[in-house]
Amino acid sequence: MFSRIDRKIIVRIMFFILFVINVSWFSNYKFHSLMGDDLRALDAFNNYGSSFWRYVFLDFTFDRYRPVFSFVSYIIFKLFGANLPLYYYFSIALNFVIACLFFKIIRLTTNNIFFAFLFSLILITTRFSYYNILQIMGIMEAMGLLLFLVIVYYSILYYKENRNIYFYWLVFYDLLLVFTHERYLILTPVIIVLVIFKNGIKTDWNRKIKYSIVSVLPFVGNLLIKSFMDSKILSGTGGTTVEFHLKLIVGFIKTGFVNMIGFNDGPNYLSGQPFQESTNITIWTSILISTIILLTMILYVVHILKQKETSNKTRELLICLLVVLTVGALVFISSITIRLEFRWLYAPYAAFLIFIAYSINKSIASSYLKYTVLILLVVFTFRNDAYYKEKMKDTFFVGYQTFMNSMYDETIGKYGTSLSNYKIYILRDGMLDWPLYGQLYFQFYTGDRKFEFQYVDDFSKVSVSLNDKVIFLKLDVPNKKIVTMPVGNNI
Repeated sequence: MFSRIDRKIIVRIMFFILFVINVSWFSNYKFHSLMGDDLRALDAFNNYGSSFWRYVFLDFTFDRYRPVFSFVSYIIFKLFGANLPLYYYFSIALNFVIACLFFKIIRLTTNNIFFAFLFSLILITTRFSYYNILQIMGIMEAMGLLLFLVIVYYSILYYKENRNIYFYWLVFYDLLLVFTHERYLILTPVIIVLVIFKNGIKTDWNRKIKYSIVSVLPFVGNLLIKSFMDSKILSGTGGTTVEFHLKLIVGFIKTGFVNMIGFNDGPNYLSGQPFQESTNITIWTSILISTIILLTMILYVVHILKQKETSNKTRELLICLLVVLTVGALVFISSITIRLEFRWLYAPYAAFLIFIAYSINKSIASSYLKYTVLILLVVFTFRNDAYYKEKMKDTFFVGYQTFMNSMYDETIGKYGTSLSNYKIYILRDGMLDWPLYGQLYFQFYTGDRKFEFQYVDDFSKVSVSLNDKVIFLKLDVPNKKIVTMPVGNNI
């Protein structure tokens, strides 16, 4: 259809469009105040970052041993300091790299640049992406997604071609991945399944056993090093312990898979707005998305059953098994904690999109019907992504970040480090606990480790003298901003 030169030009145009969308999609979010986990991470770096070796290999990020992320965070903390917009630009660039790799994977599996472009568009605009872009700690999630996709890429090459080097690259990146985030330890059995079933289960068992042992090395190495370092192997979110409550886990797994097929499911503070509360057109669009996805999966199963050659049927069944194990494992490991955050669904969603792209391309023979299904799926998904983009302001981290901007403006922005000369009274509100991280927020920005503000239940109960330097602050919840209250009545 196109010459090689034409195809190269088209691909470059596609990458340019993806770059523009990647930049513009998140451009409405302008944050400049550190908060919460980002604040704690940068403060820890300021305290221990003088030694590269200690920070990367001996210290724990939130009591978790993640030296690969610590290596990257050491560099960016050194370069960017407390300048939050610089992290945002870095995250935007990293997200574009992820989109380009995803494009390459879809192109490899479908041999179709239009599939690659349109599914990459979905990956960029998905509601699972916001934490990666808007929070410094989202860089860790983005690194995990990038390394995961690299593993997917080399897994495909290893499966399609008889070159052992691809397997060793796969294991190398798995080693980096499990020391970026321990959640991905769950992928080890998937790699072993790939090794065992590649080229048929009855062939070359010596190599299968050897490669299976090599596949386990990142997992075992992670466990041994963490045991030596006295670090938890797995921890729940927010410092909680991992606990297996069957009813809770099943509920989270259900939520995860419902989100995979197009429904925005989950409480407001995580989803922005659950689909049950969305507009009628959004609900119906979600139903259409899920219908297309489910019909595509059914058609793919029919495609497998119609295969006359055993080798073809075995190949397609193995692909199905690997997808089910990968998506299922990643959703499961994200469900064994106190809540299911959308950032944890980004990697399984990426794997699921690869499978859907492959299924549409494989199971629909008619080019007209194939592109019709593709365009409908992308248009409906993009429409809902645009709708839920406006609801992201109600997620906990975007909402907190919004009013912490005004906290910065009302305090550090006005007074700078001289703020430590003032007495600060803040009207008690539980929503401020995590963003301020106890007393850390003002201590970090003023550089005064002894500086402390006070929570009060009623400003009228605070007695101050005429010469006191006092600031009264309260959270205006409806407007999501911090406001300075008059002091006059308290003198």
